[in-house]
Amino acid sequence: MPLTAIPKVSCITVFYNRGDLLDRSVDSLIDQTLQDLEIIVIDDGSTDETMTKLKCKSDPRLKTVFQANIGFTASMNRAIRASKGRYIAVHGAGDISTPIDWPFKHLTLTPIQRSAPWAVADQIMDG
Repeated sequence: MPLTAIPKVSCITVFYNRGDLLDRSVDSLIDQTLQDLEIIVIDDGSTDETMTKLKCKSDPRLKTVFQANIGFTASMNRAIRASKGRYIAVHGAGDISTPIDWPFKHLTLTPIQRSAPWAVADQIMDG
């Protein structure tokens, strides 16, 4: 995806003192086959090795934000405001996302409305 293009999906995640889980978790996002993807990772004022590990990550789809601790909800709101994608996917700190076929075969996505205070992406499991 060219850096000036609007991504189809913005994947957002917030870490706070989860440096022990950061590598596998963020690498699983970087390993996604979808190139039309923006990955926003917020370090919410961690005091462990989270920031150091995150600074070592490099991918043109990856945006990192380092901030003083403001809490999970405020950080997620900040990530949503920073996102540019048509859809938002939430990735929990420490979660592992396996590469999937895109577009989503088992997801019902609701496009975000930039004037709305929040957006939803519901996963529907098949069988």
